[in-house]
Amino acid sequence: MIRVITRGDIEPFHFLINKNRQRINTYFPMTVFHTNAMNNTRHFVEDKIREARNQEFLLMMIHDERGILIGMAQIKNFDRFVKKCEVSYFIDREFEGKGWATKAIREVINYVFSKMDMQKIYCRIDPDNKASIRVAEKCGFQLEGRLRKEFRTGEGDIIDILYYGIFKERYSL
Repeated sequence: MIRVITRGDIEPFHFLINKNRQRINTYFPMTVFHTNAMNNTRHFVEDKIREARNQEFLLMMIHDERGILIGMAQIKNFDRFVKKCEVSYFIDREFEGKGWATKAIREVINYVFSKMDMQKIYCRIDPDNKASIRVAEKCGFQLEGRLRKEFRTGEGDIIDILYYGIFKERYSL
């Protein structure tokens, strides 16, 4: 269901972003910006493949049972000293509310805790993004607090975010 992005994902990824561009611009402004044309998407994907090799950033593709690309998850902001990283995600609107994001994020958690030297995963969520909050809580993330004026959206607004975390020691793989 999840895997690291490859060059074979360039076109499907471009179309996934295009299909969801307007609604994900708020939370994924850099991804939206860097995929506005196929050539830019190609460069973006190649950069993410290179960053994955260096373990700086992992762009995970979320597929349904037929292998169709239905979303993405990013593993980023690695802090090797504290041994934590951030996860962010979205699912194509057509597949929302069907459990795909929860299933995918559980796989991401298992991946990070079993294959990477991380002890904590966190996610930062807009308080108005009820669907993402539900996914995080279903996956075992716990609310740690609210960070005021912490994130600039794709529209340029600076918003509060809810900070959720999950610890390897409390998560059963």
